[in-house]
Amino acid sequence: MIRPRTTLLITVVILAVSAIYFALSRDVTGTAMLVALSIGMGLLGYTLVVGSPRD
Repeated sequence: MIRPRTTLLITVVILAVSAIYFALSRDVTGTAMLVALSIGMGLLGYTLVVGSPRD
């Protein structure tokens, strides 16, 4: 079972990847896309996990 903490951890990991990407490439557009993707995925995953019924 996926817990809300897991979705937040995935969000933080993708944010770290975007920070590494920015440090290596200095591409602001790609970094903004990765940050938006991680925030969107995190919010969607958290909403789905919290809103789903528990077993």
